[in-house]
Amino acid sequence: MSHTRKVLRFGKEIPLITGIRNRLNAHEKTPQRMIFWRTLSDLSLILYFFTDHPLYFQSIGFWKYDAAFLKSCDYINNVFWLLSSIFDIMCTLVEMHHLQKEIKQLVSIKDQSSSKTIIHLIIFFFLNRVLK
Repeated sequence: MSHTRKVLRFGKEIPLITGIRNRLNAHEKTPQRMIFWRTLSDLSLILYFFTDHPLYFQSIGFWKYDAAFLKSCDYINNVFWLLSSIFDIMCTLVEMHHLQKEIKQLVSIKDQSSSKTIIHLIIFFFLNRVLK
């Protein structure tokens, strides 16, 4: 990865931490889906960024680390990236499943009401999801 992009990643932990805090605050008001797994995904990503910093400092020659430390840091870095990716994929699949169930419910309403009402419900449903 280019050095410029790595420098721009410094401080990425702060929005992730505030995102976790905001998610937990929102969960207190109304239940949120997959809050535990989303939080674990964000924590894994935070730890990925933290373990990436020593690797970056070594690559630019700012700090010299022991080879064994770098090897273990690189391994841990990859594990946290993998965990974050797995948790994120899992949350996305659950969200897609939930959306699919809601769409099926909207389609079942079609049998009970006019098609114009169904179109309005679908538009409302997608706008509600996009603007959340």
